[in-house]
Parts: sequence; C-alpha cells; structure tokens
Amino acid sequence: ATVFGTCSTRAKAEVARAAGCDQVILYTEDDFAAAALAATGGRGCDLVLDGVGRATFAGSVRATRVRGTLVVYGQSSGMIEPISPRPTLGSRTLVSATLFDYVRERAELVERWQRVALEAVAGRLTLAIDRVLPLAEAGQAHGDRREHGDEERRDAQCRPDSRGKCHQPDGGQEYARGLALLSDEEPE
Repeated sequence: ATVFGTCSTRAKAEVARAAGCDQVILYTEDDFAAAALAATGGRGCDLVLDGVGRATFAGSVRATRVRGTLVVYGQSSGMIEPISPRPTLGSRTLVSATLFDYVRERAELVERWQRVALEAVAGRLTLAIDRVLPLAEAGQAHGDRREHGDEERRDAQCRPDSRGKCHQPDGGQEYARGLALLSDEEPE
C-alpha cells in the first residue's frame, strides 16, 4: 500500500516520514485531496483516516475513492459540521469512531492494550514519547500543547500517582474514565 499523510507543520511532516509515510502533504499549504487524487490517477484512496476533523473533512471526502471508506476519529481542529450524506459522500462509507466506544468494558481495554503492547515488543510498532509526567500533571501536558500551539510535537505519557489514582486536574472525565478501566477504579 502507498501511504499518504497530511499534517499542519513541517516538524510533523518529518515525524510522519520517519514513521513510514510515502508522501506527506501539508494541508495548511497545499490541497492534500488534489495531491492524493493526482498520485492515484484520479481514483482516490481506498481508505482515508481523518484525525483532524473540521479543517480536513471536505478534503478527506474528496481524497476517498468512490466506494472507499473514510474514518473520522479525531477533531483536533473542531467537530465537522452536520452534513447531508448523499450529496456530501456519494457512494463512500463514512465511519465515525471514538476510542471509548471500543473499550467500554475493562476486558476490552486490556485485550486491545495487550495487542498494542505485543506489537511494540515485537518491534512492529514504535512508541514516540516526548516526556513522562505523573498522572496528576496530565492537565499540564494539555496546557503545554495549548501553550506551544501546533508548531511543536509534544507527546506525553502520564502515569498514575503513588496511590494508583486516576485523575486529571482540569476535569477530563472521559480521559479519567478510560484510565479507570485499566485500574478498576472510578475516576475522582
């Protein structure tokens, strides 16, 4: 498969290339849908994964081939606007996914995490972690992202505090609920 990636900054483009993208297009500078269509002879991509949302959705639809699949799993630029399916999508399949729908029970979360961990141990998945913080500082990690804006890649791994409690000072209840599934505790 040929992997196209799109992102907002040159720094992120370097990370995407290092991760194996065959072609990286900056959606803030170029029309990534036109580039993907040109590279596929006008056909479009079989599968498009959109983690950005509002800023890239229309282009993601255009880059998806007829009878292809578009998966929207993120909204870093905001939620996509409501759409009228037939004129917007034509004969494309749209899937909207959120992590917590796939890990509703602790057993699901553990099973999925074990699959990810096995891939990492086998060397087929590389984890890129910028820094490690106590879980009590998870709010600071989010604050760092806002402070540094989109120009700097700042990935953080947070670990539970000494009591094993899963909490987030800025009230990230859904995030805390997901972490609680790992620890079998309710978020504070």
